Amino acid sequence: MNFSKFNVLFMFLILVLGQYATVTPVSSSANYDIIEPAELVEYKETLMLTNATELVASLSSTFALTLAEKQIANLSEKLERLYMQLFPDGTFHELEQFLLKVNDELNLSLSVDDIKTFENMFWSEVERAKEQLKNGTAHDVPLPTTLISMPVREESAPYLHGRSLIAVILVDDASMRVGWNWISKTILGSKIGATMRYLEAKAPKEAEVSFSARIYHTSVSSIIDPLNELRNPGVWMDEAVRNLGYSDVHDMAQKLKSESGAKNVILVFVPHKSGLVRGGYALPAPWWGYGERATVFFFLVDLFGIGIPMPFSVYVHEILHLFGAVDEYCVPGQQGPPEPWMAYPPLGELWPNNGWPFSICVMCNPLLFWFKMCVWTRGQIGWNDYDGDGILDPVDPDPRSPYRPWEYVFNITAHGYHEVEVDINMTDVMVVGDFGPMVWTLMYPQPYVNFYVFDPNGNVIIQAFGVVNYSFSFNVSTAGIYRFRFENPTDTPIYYMKLRLALIATLPVVVEQEPYRVFTLNLTIFDQNGRALSGIPVSLSSSTANYSALLLTNLNGELNLRLPEGNYSVKATYMNSTILDTNINVSSNVSKTYIIPEFPQPATIVLFLLATLAIITLLEKRMKKAS
Repeated sequence: MNFSKFNVLFMFLILVLGQYATVTPVSSSANYDIIEPAELVEYKETLMLTNATELVASLSSTFALTLAEKQIANLSEKLERLYMQLFPDGTFHELEQFLLKVNDELNLSLSVDDIKTFENMFWSEVERAKEQLKNGTAHDVPLPTTLISMPVREESAPYLHGRSLIAVILVDDASMRVGWNWISKTILGSKIGATMRYLEAKAPKEAEVSFSARIYHTSVSSIIDPLNELRNPGVWMDEAVRNLGYSDVHDMAQKLKSESGAKNVILVFVPHKSGLVRGGYALPAPWWGYGERATVFFFLVDLFGIGIPMPFSVYVHEILHLFGAVDEYCVPGQQGPPEPWMAYPPLGELWPNNGWPFSICVMCNPLLFWFKMCVWTRGQIGWNDYDGDGILDPVDPDPRSPYRPWEYVFNITAHGYHEVEVDINMTDVMVVGDFGPMVWTLMYPQPYVNFYVFDPNGNVIIQAFGVVNYSFSFNVSTAGIYRFRFENPTDTPIYYMKLRLALIATLPVVVEQEPYRVFTLNLTIFDQNGRALSGIPVSLSSSTANYSALLLTNLNGELNLRLPEGNYSVKATYMNSTILDTNINVSSNVSKTYIIPEFPQPATIVLFLLATLAIITLLEKRMKKAS
């Protein structure tokens, strides 16, 4: 039998590469009503090609390929044609695989080390952007020196109850090399959908929270400069909405609220560019006027022609500002926590920023703590019940008082009586009350009453004789109809007797949570030769700390984290192989160094194939010699 060495090589190639192959997941383009936040526990970066010309030019300049301008143009055009064939939904998750395909398809002759160097350059910029976002580098803007609108509480989104409409305005500006396309719009739709489902899932049922969104697309003639936005925020927003047929942002919010019938309307502007050192910012009422609005930059990073869209949790963070939540991170030099001035009164007074300077909350770090909304944030947007009376704070007539008052006014004839029946449908509460005539008679002697309270079983639980003004209280152990009986044994009628009743919850009103303890975890990973392993995906999960994340080691092979106390499962993978699988208890500051003795090297595949080819060639020579 004659063997074709190329056939055999092909079979070996399939067998060997199959051990290292990584399947690229298809990104979700499902609409928002079927996106569940629980599906996002293990976050994977979504990447996309934003500018083929910039990518080819960057590879050429980085590795001195000396490609002429015409060559770069031809290769870029070829890459754009091939991109949608290789990635039909326009996105990918593994940068190394993407660069290897680009290298092969364009015949750039880059080595594996070149690919790794370029990949590390990209991820180092990503980590820098995340670090600046995590440190709260000016998420939001300071108060204006002069008020755009006096702080009257006429707001398009005072607190997060009822149905809310998000007007998402996609913006192209004069500086954008590549504007919005169907790939970007599909990704943006999934981010907004996830944001709405996240907020609906977190809301108490009493708030009846629901969302809908309208997507608009326009352009502005000015340049949106992320670095200048904090000094002069949102000056381009009115131009954008004028292009949509509205006079300004206030006009758009008012008309959308009238047309849609929504309780709340907010505007979210999304420029198709990177925010550089910030994910976005918010301009909430009252200081920024009616038509509460925010900006979220579409890209976390857009570098070398490759972009990473902003995580949905940044949209959550900025939208919560518009409903009254304040930041909980610590900006260097900041003295004390930010005041919750944007919260609808009196929510800011009831729920001050007591989570500052560090809280496990999406308002502290939207990238790391996206899964948690702390009690202070929930209070500032109207989701808490401060006095425990069963009424959420924004709609409670007196949220500081646990009283649920009833008032009854009636007349009692001479030698007559009057009964008030009250249905108390809960137990483990206290009833407090008092009564007295609103109008005193001038006749003497003064009238008085005999007073009785009957429980649902007809038992007398309170009785008092010969009283005019009287206070009382009792505990409710049985739900049902309670009767309050007033008997007038005198010859004088009593006009306008007023009975006041209220319920007081006997359970603690606000339960203080045990504060989180947070520690540092520093991991360093080396290979057997002492080389730092950068760009290695490391997953951390903890059921005890309610934490899960997928992160990449930096250029020094390190992960430097601040984590809530708990037991963590730590796994690192490379080329579809698990290179680290361990458990770490974080109950103090921890530093760990791991050396991977058998780190899989892509070069070993090539050596294996060369050795296989040599063996096959030797076998063929021997077969020919034997024949």
